[in-house]
Amino acid sequence: MKKLLFLLLVVLCANRVLPQSIPSGASGVFSEIHSLPYDNGTIVYFSYRIPYNFLVFEKTDNGAYKAGFTLNVEASDSLAKNIKRAGDDKDIVLEEFAKTNSVKDYVQGVVQIVLNSKETYTISPYFTDKSSFQDFKVRPQKVVYKSPPYCSPIVIEEAPTVCEQASKILLANYNGDIPFEEKSFNLILPVKDTSIKFLDVMVENNGDTVFTGRLSESFLAGIQLTECDKKVIIDFDKKNETRNFVLKNVTASIHEGPVTICILDTAKRIISSFRLNSVWNNKPFALMNYEYAIKALKFIESDNVIDSLLSYASEKYQRVLFDYWKKYEKPGKTKFNKLMTEYYQRVDYSAMNFRTIGNKNGIETDRGKIYIKYGAPSKTERTSSEKGKIIEIWLYKSNGLKFSFVDKTGNGDFTLMK
Repeated sequence: MKKLLFLLLVVLCANRVLPQSIPSGASGVFSEIHSLPYDNGTIVYFSYRIPYNFLVFEKTDNGAYKAGFTLNVEASDSLAKNIKRAGDDKDIVLEEFAKTNSVKDYVQGVVQIVLNSKETYTISPYFTDKSSFQDFKVRPQKVVYKSPPYCSPIVIEEAPTVCEQASKILLANYNGDIPFEEKSFNLILPVKDTSIKFLDVMVENNGDTVFTGRLSESFLAGIQLTECDKKVIIDFDKKNETRNFVLKNVTASIHEGPVTICILDTAKRIISSFRLNSVWNNKPFALMNYEYAIKALKFIESDNVIDSLLSYASEKYQRVLFDYWKKYEKPGKTKFNKLMTEYYQRVDYSAMNFRTIGNKNGIETDRGKIYIKYGAPSKTERTSSEKGKIIEIWLYKSNGLKFSFVDKTGNGDFTLMK
């Protein structure tokens, strides 16, 4: 087991519309709304993030790939008497075809609407893809003019970004949720009453209290969301100031799942709360079912260990599995385990790419088992035997390993040659 984990760690260290898949609804769009004080009213910021694989790209005459969309945001009161609109229009040009299917590359932006009427407004955004002409709507949200003194938390990346030769704070921009990943994130908690000097805060995650403490670090400024170098950043102004408290590295203590941020009074009673989620974007499919994920350890672990993990109640499988992998990962700033993620990404790849014509699960094939243990080979070669059978050779430069597989039956089930 230790040898296999060591090896795992080593590997870590013509014009036409391209057939991109567009999900029903707007499940491919991340968006969030933040309402903040503005003069005698409220300013509403609608920010969005769209992965490239959600858009339809067309190949241009010069060989590049182009996509685009328009955004319309409508704010209407309960009687639809007061309606305000804002919009955006963007084009994306890529040189590499592979990026058109990327879930890690994206376009993002922000629009704003100022609301002066003392009403409750419904914010209704929708996008139109320029290539497919398909409309996709984002779930409407309500903005209440007479909102409580505590504004919704703003999730930001802990590490600053450089934009226009200046250090800037980057908005996470994932539906207002906290990304569960290797990077760490902070929360800005804006308060309208600028005389408040501290906040008592409690953070709950999956029903457990993971943080309780007093926040005294704050700054006085008017918060603005703007675009800079194709990113959405937090900027500041001396107008419309709020007292902004910072909850640093909130991701240090939370796992994937529901998160509640509670504001407490001096008697430790909850006076305001905000529900968020810690969301694992691009989570390996094998980890969608934790019982399956534990059983998938069979390629590197003994039956006794797996049986021991499965002896716990099913609702504890997630925590048990994370505890198992924690032993083999150096402590980081978050609960995210890079080694575990890499392993289950390999399980996913094997299941998808090594399935045989006879429908044998790819993880049960010899190529799948080797891939799960050692990852992608440095080099792959194909040849044939004297009997005309296809032979596939995998070479690993980092550890000098070599594996040869032969397709004896011609159905894609390559067996490991001894």
